[in-house]
Amino acid sequence: MSLNQIWKVVGVYALVAALYIVFSDRIVFMLWSDPAVVQRISILKGWGFVFVTALTLAWMLLSQSRRELQRYRALLDNHHAIILVIEPHSGAILDASSAAVQFYGWSYQQLLAMRISEISVMDANQVQAEMDRALQQESSEFYFRHRQAAGTERDVAVLSGPIDRDGQTVLLSIVRDVTAQRENERELARMGRLYAMLSKSSMLLVHAANRQELFDGICRIAVEHGAFRFGWIGMLDSTGVIKPVASAGEDKGYVEAVRVQADASTEGGKGPAGEALRTGHAVVCNDLFADPRTAPWHALARQADIKASGAFPILSGGEIIGTLNLYAVDSHYFGANELATIEEITREISFGLNSLERTVALRTAASVIDTSPVVLFRWRAEPGWPVEFVSQNIARWGYSVASLYSGRIAFAQMVHPDDLAQVMEEVQRYTAEGSSEFRQTYRILTAAQEERWVEDLTNIERGVDGVPLFYQGIVTDITETRRAQEVSQTYLKRLEEAVLATTAAVSQMVELRDPYTAGHERRVGELAAAIAAEMGLDEDMQRGLRVAGAVHDVGKIMVPSEILSKPGRLSNVEYELIKQHAEQGYQILKDVAFP
Repeated sequence: MSLNQIWKVVGVYALVAALYIVFSDRIVFMLWSDPAVVQRISILKGWGFVFVTALTLAWMLLSQSRRELQRYRALLDNHHAIILVIEPHSGAILDASSAAVQFYGWSYQQLLAMRISEISVMDANQVQAEMDRALQQESSEFYFRHRQAAGTERDVAVLSGPIDRDGQTVLLSIVRDVTAQRENERELARMGRLYAMLSKSSMLLVHAANRQELFDGICRIAVEHGAFRFGWIGMLDSTGVIKPVASAGEDKGYVEAVRVQADASTEGGKGPAGEALRTGHAVVCNDLFADPRTAPWHALARQADIKASGAFPILSGGEIIGTLNLYAVDSHYFGANELATIEEITREISFGLNSLERTVALRTAASVIDTSPVVLFRWRAEPGWPVEFVSQNIARWGYSVASLYSGRIAFAQMVHPDDLAQVMEEVQRYTAEGSSEFRQTYRILTAAQEERWVEDLTNIERGVDGVPLFYQGIVTDITETRRAQEVSQTYLKRLEEAVLATTAAVSQMVELRDPYTAGHERRVGELAAAIAAEMGLDEDMQRGLRVAGAVHDVGKIMVPSEILSKPGRLSNVEYELIKQHAEQGYQILKDVAFP
């Protein structure tokens, strides 16, 4: 009863008492004058006052109680709030609003025969602990999960506190259905984890050094940030089996025991992973135990405590090479948002694989270049030829990449000053002729001003108007080769001089044995060389003919000198001997590697 109500009762009581006293005394004195009678009547009047007062108070309190009960019932029956009155020690439901009857699905009488622990899915001890906290007013709002008569479960927020009910302290609990709100919160949390997974995966793609590091990292991120129970990546081997190559999480032997195949006719090929590999699309199973495709793995799934799975194809170079397989403890985990996010991650993986392959190829190429005499250049078609790109092994000539990139050193500055004019003239000529590629040999100067011979195979990159934009050169250091060639040429020249000197000596020996033909061999060689020059034959052929002329009569060494120097006419026999000198010359020279 409120303070205002108390004051109303007191006011009414005071008014009734005053009226009773005033009018009863006046009536008594008007009717009786005998003091003894008045005294007896006053006693009776006093008892009457007590009786009337008691009846008045009883009537007023009963009226107030009925009004409060009516308001209480109206609150429970007409208010839209779900209200339960609970005995805090036993958990018995003492009263319930009509909204509670409608929400839970049990009748009013059924609810009053139940305990709160029969509604809450929380452990009974936890429910009692929360009621104790509410009774002590340590907390006023709690979150539970309540079951309904139909078997469904709903998330509820309960605002609970102690009240007095007929002299008994009970808990008045106002229940609010927050299933949609909690589901949104769970969805936001799940999406937050998925976006964190996407973000971490993107960072991993930047730093992963190889395929295995990428795969291991993706599985770890799926568990740590995506809140999956476990995940694994499988690659298709030569036997058609999707072989696990990376995994993370508590799979309780699932990954090791599972045997997934690509062939749809096999038992292991009917699941999500096999289908994803064949179709190239994501395949999910939101209820593992209700899906016949996953029947071979139901026992493993129970052991691993998973209820949903998804398989997402991984591509490399446009070809499906494997799948990313993720497992969740909740059924119906994979919604549209989850699918979109995870598919984005698998696209990132595919992009990362392609990038890794290109990176490995570039590293290999760079390693090959760095250990070779070849330096790659790209310079702009501008005065001085400023460098746009140069391979790292430019350091072999003492230059730094930074010095060339910054423009402090242009490519033209590296060309030997004595060769620069010729190199520039050749470049201009090849460019004007419309050539797309040309080859040059010239000298460069190292940073230490050392001369090096290079062979430059240059490609011209032109704009749409045909104007040169860049020159791209494969510059090979041929200094050692050039030096070896110079040494070889020196040896060859010396050898040639030795051969010619030897030939001249042989020719002189022949001339000494045949004084009548002195100078004949030399003149034959000179004439032959002159005829060859007139015919346009090269110098090697001319030298060869000069040598051949000098030794063409070397066979005369085998002819007796008295016959060669006989002053008179030769006999037939002697002439036959003379004619044999050509055959003898052949026999002498046939094994000599003359030109």
